[in-house]
Amino acid sequence: MNLTRVNVQCRAEISGNKLGGYASVFDQTTDLGWMGKEVIARSAFDSVLADRETDVRALFNHDASMLLGRQKSNTLRLGVDSHGLEFEIDLPNTQLGRDVRELVERGDIDGASFGFVPGEYEVDEKRNAITHTSVRRLVDVSPVTFPAYIGASTEARSEDRLIVSRRSQLIKARARVYLP
Repeated sequence: MNLTRVNVQCRAEISGNKLGGYASVFDQTTDLGWMGKEVIARSAFDSVLADRETDVRALFNHDASMLLGRQKSNTLRLGVDSHGLEFEIDLPNTQLGRDVRELVERGDIDGASFGFVPGEYEVDEKRNAITHTSVRRLVDVSPVTFPAYIGASTEARSEDRLIVSRRSQLIKARARVYLP
């Protein structure tokens, strides 16, 4: 049995004021230069997202002076699916919010990243990398100019898409695997 993986991307006119994407992708090796290679395991964010004290910020390029949203105020929402750590930001009606929105819509900014304090990890000899199996603290998620992970992404959105049911995730996963 041969399985073909197909990803489909649909675009529509964006009328809302939201950004979303993946700040981290799972099981993808990235080369951090002199710091070595790392991989983020599917379990990495489980405990930190389950902790009610977690209050992650959405920043532009990891800059604390460029605040876009915050988990505590519900202007930043986070979730994990089979692909990675998904985020959604309600952009502020500020010059920064409008500027970041414009850069994303134009395609100048399409990457994302996350700031974190590592937790447990394993050495992956096959990939010659460290695999982070848990994150002790998630500090921020950020639309960025230079993402470390190729699969991390930011896009403009017109409606809430983050919180999807487990059934919806399963349907999407099956579609990616079984479509010809």
